[in-house]
Amino acid sequence: MSHLFIFDLDGTLINITDQQVAATNLDYRTALGITLEDNVVLDKFGMGEWETHEAIFNELNLPYQGEERNRRIQQIIDQHPKSFREVLDPIPYISPLEEVVDFLSYLRKNNENLALATGNMQEPAEILLEKSGLKSFFQIVSYSDGIKSKRETIEYAIRQATDKNLQFRRVVFFDDTSKGVSAGRYVGALVPTLVVGVATGLKGSDSAESLVKAGADIVISSFRDYRKIYANIIDRLK
Repeated sequence: MSHLFIFDLDGTLINITDQQVAATNLDYRTALGITLEDNVVLDKFGMGEWETHEAIFNELNLPYQGEERNRRIQQIIDQHPKSFREVLDPIPYISPLEEVVDFLSYLRKNNENLALATGNMQEPAEILLEKSGLKSFFQIVSYSDGIKSKRETIEYAIRQATDKNLQFRRVVFFDDTSKGVSAGRYVGALVPTLVVGVATGLKGSDSAESLVKAGADIVISSFRDYRKIYANIIDRLK
């Protein structure tokens, strides 16, 4: 039986770290008049949209509580698609990382089910998928709209696959951050899941050691040897 391969997007399949940081900074300048240090944003990579802002508010000790806090966070989230378009519009094409297209094609040829679980909202994610040419590979796309955490985004991708009657025995989840790997590991307690850490070495991605500590079953540095990677995954799933 086939499996369900779920991928994170930025840092795992493409690299738009600088643009993500710039768009988030534009959100905060526009909504709250605050300029963020890059590391404040980078440290939150691997989280869902809402939990990212909760973490930033906590780190900066912003003086908003209760409903006012929720309103401010929603204000930033509502601003994000506009900020993202402003930052991404000048970029005509986003190159997928090395061998990503070949790996995804290889999985489809082997009748595997492919899903995306991204911390991006739908509109920004659709822009990224269109500009990278990756949209057609995925049967399922789970966005962060209305979802509080990355874990819930992964779980929603699994529910969508089940609702579409996709047949799969196990879940394989790929992420380049410790927070994302931890979310996949949590899901693995509910649904049999093999978690693959992708230690690309990119800004915003975590080291192989950190990914293992977060619970990755396998760690790869790229998809260069994708046939060996796939064979190793299948062997681990037996």
